[in-house]
Parts: sequence; C-alpha cells; structure tokens
Amino acid sequence: MESISLLGATKRKMAGLMLGAPQSVAQLARKLRIQKSAVRKHLDSMVAGGLASQKLVVQGVGRPKKFYLLTEAAKEMMPRQYDSILNLMVEIVSQDQDKEYASRLMERVAQKVNAGFEMPSGGAKALKESNSLGFMPTMERIDGKTVITSRNCPLMKVAFKQGEVVCASFHENLLKFASGAKSVKREKWMNTGDPVCTHAF
Repeated sequence: MESISLLGATKRKMAGLMLGAPQSVAQLARKLRIQKSAVRKHLDSMVAGGLASQKLVVQGVGRPKKFYLLTEAAKEMMPRQYDSILNLMVEIVSQDQDKEYASRLMERVAQKVNAGFEMPSGGAKALKESNSLGFMPTMERIDGKTVITSRNCPLMKVAFKQGEVVCASFHENLLKFASGAKSVKREKWMNTGDPVCTHAF
C-alpha cells in the first residue's frame, strides 16, 4: 500500500479531516477554503481509487445528506510505525528472556499465520500467504526445486536489526509450514545486500 504522502496536498488534508469523522462536501469546502466543485472532483477521484466511500445520513426533516469517509485501505496509508514497535518488542523479549525464546515466539507467529489459511499445504499456499503479507513473491521450478523469490520485505527495518530472529524464525518457518516441506533453504538475502530473498524447497 502506498503512503498517504504520495497523494496531493489537498487530498491529504481531506483524508486527515475524514479520518476524524465523515465529512460533507460543504464541510470540506469550508474547512479547506476551496470551492465545492473542487472538493467534489477530489472526492470522486478518491472514491474511484477506493480511498473514500459515501453514506447517506438523515438529519431532521428533508433529504438525507451525503457524507464521505475513509475506507480501511486509505487508513492503512496513514503513517504507521509497525516496524519500530515490532523491533522494540523483539529487542525487549531478547533482553528479558534470550534470542532463542524470541525465535520460538516468531516461529509460533508463523504457525498462527499459516493456520489462518484453509487450503492444502504446498507451493500455492506458501505463495498466497507470502503475498498477503506483502512479500511480493513469485514462484518457479529450478533444477527440480520450488523457489520462491520475495521482492519486498514488509519487516525490512526489523530484519536489519534482528536478523535471524525475523528472517529464519518467521519467514523461513512461514514458508516451511505453508509448503509442507521438511526444510526450506534461504539462498539470497536482502539483509546481506541481495536485491531479493529467495527460498528453495
């Protein structure tokens, strides 16, 4: 999901207002000090892009009024600090317990994620799980092995600091549980400068 910062300045302001509460065209125009026609144009674009939705609200006598609110997809574009929080959590667990305990914890997370996908184990399941988490994977057969290439790491900042706790205990185990393979071998690793991560099984 792209960042809210990639939207134009007006759309960012509108999104901020709608994050607090649904807004009408008149409310947005007044708060932003722009024409209603300009507001409608931006809202139409946001609705078409899946960032805003409409709802009719009855307020006293008369026709229902149309209000606009952010979709969940748009809310996910707002600033998030998941990686910073996760990194601190792993760091604290490693300090209070040990890295082995933190690794077992991440392995359990991988098991939990895998259990949420009700489909037979195999490459297709591993691909689907990885894609749902944002790894942007592809899968191919090379020399009799199934190789999954991850072009993105949704946990990159944490992986750089925590290394094997995240990459082996979570990512590799996720692929192992999903594929049903006895073992998964990491061949390329973004953490060491490779442009992608590859895992073979």
